[in-house]
Amino acid sequence: MRQTIFYIILCTVCLSFSSCKKDGKKSYEEYADSGLTVRTENMQENLKTLHEKGVLIGQMYGTICGAGWEGDTLRSDINSVCGEFTACTGYEFSDTRSGEDYNGMPLPVIRKDILQMTRRGGLVLLKWLLPEPAGEDDLEEMAASMAQFLNSLEDGYGKKSPVVLFPMPLDEEEWYATLSVEESKRLYSKMAEMIREEAKNVVLGFSISSSMIEKAPLLLPEECSLLEMTVPQATEGELGEQRWKALTGKLQKLSSIAKEKNLALGITLGDYCEKDSAYWSKGVLPLITSSPLAYALFRENSGIGGAVLAACPYPGSPDIADFMTLYNDKRTLFSHDLNGLYLKANREK
Repeated sequence: MRQTIFYIILCTVCLSFSSCKKDGKKSYEEYADSGLTVRTENMQENLKTLHEKGVLIGQMYGTICGAGWEGDTLRSDINSVCGEFTACTGYEFSDTRSGEDYNGMPLPVIRKDILQMTRRGGLVLLKWLLPEPAGEDDLEEMAASMAQFLNSLEDGYGKKSPVVLFPMPLDEEEWYATLSVEESKRLYSKMAEMIREEAKNVVLGFSISSSMIEKAPLLLPEECSLLEMTVPQATEGELGEQRWKALTGKLQKLSSIAKEKNLALGITLGDYCEKDSAYWSKGVLPLITSSPLAYALFRENSGIGGAVLAACPYPGSPDIADFMTLYNDKRTLFSHDLNGLYLKANREK
């Protein structure tokens, strides 16, 4: 009798393993062949075709700070204006050994906010403005610290946050903008290698200022999966038709590179100067829908006890009605439009 029972159990276990092997399915937290979790790998691929549905709208630090407030993770200026949270978020880092991000925000606050966006199923973008290292050891320590933070991005159930990391976002103000093409690509590759040795679950991106677009084909690293154009802030008098036309041309040039290299495409922008009555509807909206963008990330709002700096509308700002034109456009995606960014897409027609 005991032999019969043992035989039945053994057959059941063998059939179970055989069934799993035949099915070939993986859990979303299992690491895929790429070294990413399945969810992160799915996100990486979905970003390349997301433009077919629309462009994710996001704001840096959108649920951490705003016009006249800070630290309320259930609050958002954009949500206060249109009743909707953004579909992506962004942060800036420097040397994380300080325990803070580039803007002095404690890393635990950033981590909590990232996990909150992950629960919404949104896109998380991390920009690493590398301070000039004192030497090779210093660079390795900075990379190890950043990797430690990346590895901390998982919830109490072990679910890891899919994130995009932009090492060395390029603009003319950063020290590494003076490097030669070969030195720049070598440093990017070195940083990517050090990060991936310690923190595998990260998608790498390459961000370049619109003022340096002509150099993009030469500077583009082989390791990146996402290409981004960052638009410098406009000053008073620069917001006009010629600016939007020039930016559209530059974005389309970058779009051609992204298409050739099979990369996802994004943009970061946002102006703190006074906006005209058609800033969103006649300037921003045509720009971000002129190319196959995965996302448009706007700069943060801030200002506590002083002058408000607002890249996006906030309660009482004069640009709300014009922003609602962008919000109501079918091509712009907010939190309620998030559907399957982390899931494997069915490409079959």
